[in-house]
Amino acid sequence: MIIQNFGGGLGNQIMIYVFARFLARRNPRQVMLFDDIFFSLYGTAIDSGYRLESIFGVQVNFLSTYFNHEIWEDFLSLEKKQALLSPVPRLFYDVGLPMAVVADRNSYTGFPGLTIFPDQLASDMWKFPYDNIYCYYSWWTENYWFEQDREENRKELTFPRLTDSKNLKYADQINECDMSVGIHVRRGDHVRLGWSVSADKYRSACQKVMDRFPDASFFVFSNEPDWCKAHAGEMGLDLAAHTTFVEENDSRKDYVDMQLMSMCRGLIHSETSSFSTVAGWLTRDLEFEVKIK
Repeated sequence: MIIQNFGGGLGNQIMIYVFARFLARRNPRQVMLFDDIFFSLYGTAIDSGYRLESIFGVQVNFLSTYFNHEIWEDFLSLEKKQALLSPVPRLFYDVGLPMAVVADRNSYTGFPGLTIFPDQLASDMWKFPYDNIYCYYSWWTENYWFEQDREENRKELTFPRLTDSKNLKYADQINECDMSVGIHVRRGDHVRLGWSVSADKYRSACQKVMDRFPDASFFVFSNEPDWCKAHAGEMGLDLAAHTTFVEENDSRKDYVDMQLMSMCRGLIHSETSSFSTVAGWLTRDLEFEVKIK
């Protein structure tokens, strides 16, 4: 069996799912399970629950369904005490189940059994010669996994049709202009973590776009649109003749922002944002992408 560590917000969930499907297609005889400890502990929050089923109709095999309630609660208790990424591989290893871990060097250490790091893997080794694999691998920095099965991924990750007049109007504006450029500005948690991108870097990116596409129209997506409006000049958002701030899609409908971004022909965003990175993956007619460090 292959067990994939699973959790995070919508962008991370999609990235994890894409990577896991890549593995499942290349290891068809192994059962693919998704470790849902994160959702069990934090899933009551709107942006922390499992969302791929409600948005895309994607159903997965959650690890929790294979344990009774008491045992699963023990797993959760251990996770809370030790603050591990997940206690699952160590617990399985301790009871004698052969287990290998695939991990990023920066995300997981301390497993006493076989640990495989990505730089040790040739392309054909994704067909694992091991009976049981637990994946902590840092999937989200790669679009390789998406591109390998592009059409299958897009079929599985098809957004529901837009129905409300507000977002239909945004979609019409994006589709009708000659060059639509989605600009994603992630603040909130990224500011707290020190991952936010400075206004001058956005301005530099916007200027590059205008130099190449002087008729471009900007569509700004952000969890803090008022901040973007207040700093529009500093960010270069006023360089385009037409700039639209896409607003009012709250955390329950943030996927619509991703959907609208995926309709744009150009994209400017922070390279640390999984949300906007995935939007770029799902764009069928993306002509250019500017990732800001």
